[in-house]
Amino acid sequence: VNVSSKLSSNIYITTAGVTRCDHVMDQAGSALEAGSTNIGLSIKIKNFLKVEKPRKWCCYEWFYSNIDRSIFLSENDNFATWVRRIYPDLEPGMKLTRLQWSVIRRSWGKPRRCSPKFFEEERLTLETKRRKIRRLQLQKVNPKDEMLYKDIPEEVPGLLIIGTSVTAHIKEGLFVGEVEALDPNTSSYRIRFDRPGLGTHTVPDYNVLSNGFVDMITKESLFKNNNKNSQMPPEVVFQPPNVSSYMTTEHGISSGYLGGYPVSFLRCIVKMNKTTESKA
Repeated sequence: VNVSSKLSSNIYITTAGVTRCDHVMDQAGSALEAGSTNIGLSIKIKNFLKVEKPRKWCCYEWFYSNIDRSIFLSENDNFATWVRRIYPDLEPGMKLTRLQWSVIRRSWGKPRRCSPKFFEEERLTLETKRRKIRRLQLQKVNPKDEMLYKDIPEEVPGLLIIGTSVTAHIKEGLFVGEVEALDPNTSSYRIRFDRPGLGTHTVPDYNVLSNGFVDMITKESLFKNNNKNSQMPPEVVFQPPNVSSYMTTEHGISSGYLGGYPVSFLRCIVKMNKTTESKA
């Protein structure tokens, strides 16, 4: 029995949508109450999703967090990128014969799917991309390292703000909640769930998906802004006081810079402050 096709066609689970197992069971229950003609299948689906392993399978198959959607559901796919580079004449959606696909697959090399080495490399690659996206979200990037982010999509999701409605994957399943806090050090959110009894949990960002619109960050604008900041004039950048940066006399500091500001400018501020206090 092709369970995935039945699920996707009868209870409207799509790869681009959010799959909540409890919501799926509610739909199956609604079908029963409405007197659906496909009652037998609805009962089977409802009972199927009550088991822990099938519920986990649904989560792993269709649930994509914000940070993972930009990796898995974007056009920045390794195979697609390789095909565009090796076969630039191939257009998206072009129909190929079995022989042509065989040539492309042979050019890609021998696959190592389902081997321990393959899974280890894929997990390492995924975690590396997640770390890069997190640095982009926190805007902690160096303009000189722009080439290191070539494997990241042009747009990445921004950080979720407090009060955002989300769907989070925890041990008990997929549940709706609200973001209460963000911890950039551990890349996690503190979420208060709507279902009574669940309370509040700290969930990693790769298990959290926003239920609404998400602000996107473009790599181009981010690196451009950081590049401008790195090219600011030296006198504008704040520097700690340095004895060699200003001249001193018996009456005090005469010229130069103090704390990154011209001494003459600081004198004017002090005089204005004293004048304001005397008038008050």
